[in-house]
Amino acid sequence: MNVHLYAGGLRKKKFSAYHADIRRAVKHMKKMTSIHSKIVGTSSYERFRYFGDVDLMSTLDPSKLDDLAQQIQTLVRNLPKDVQFGDLKAGKGKRAFHWTKRQVLSGRRQGVPLAAALRQSTITKIDLYIPVKYGRHTRYVEMTNFFFIPGISKPFGDFVEEMEHDIVKYTKKNRKLKVLKRRLSQLIWTNRKSDQKRIKEIRKILTGKAGKLAALYADGELVPFLAPAFRSKHLDWMSHSVGRKVTSRNVKSVMQELQDQINAMV
Repeated sequence: MNVHLYAGGLRKKKFSAYHADIRRAVKHMKKMTSIHSKIVGTSSYERFRYFGDVDLMSTLDPSKLDDLAQQIQTLVRNLPKDVQFGDLKAGKGKRAFHWTKRQVLSGRRQGVPLAAALRQSTITKIDLYIPVKYGRHTRYVEMTNFFFIPGISKPFGDFVEEMEHDIVKYTKKNRKLKVLKRRLSQLIWTNRKSDQKRIKEIRKILTGKAGKLAALYADGELVPFLAPAFRSKHLDWMSHSVGRKVTSRNVKSVMQELQDQINAMV
């Protein structure tokens, strides 16, 4: 792939082009951990105004994992009051270890020190729920920072194959836009000249009304995980966005309506 060519005319955003609250969250992470995180995924492209989450990627020094454990604890201990800890994935037993906030701060989970968990071959990441303000409304967005530790981290596998697996999964769930997003990721990865027209076609769909509705659907998925005070603000944002009252009780039906609209457009 020629690194000087952008697939289907897609260009990466400059950091200054991101919403101020997203920039704030990325800067806070760097300040607390000295970790340089690069924004990746759909939200990193110029033409994608609508996004359901924000993904970051950091490549770390495997000789400094004791420091990393302390830095993750410092980050979680000093989260701004309007940011919620979601999950830390690090280490593995029979299944991948998921750490609560209390476990992160104590530095141990089921007797396993955090630094030791970071040395185990798995995919390591931290999820935070960050506020993004639009006028008087506050939307919460999941920000995931993946930590890649050369020689230790579990390989992400063959990217095209992983996307194909997701395509099959979301096809069964009738999540048509999710299928298109995964297909776009495949096409951008291989970046063949013959696929440029298809890339542009999918981009047009994802950056249009269907993409906006998909972002609202992602907002609905986040509702059960938010603390009550944050959930109230988030539901107010959703109510404003869909044009009617959205509550914890009716959010699933609202999401189904959104999904039906998205599938009709796609």
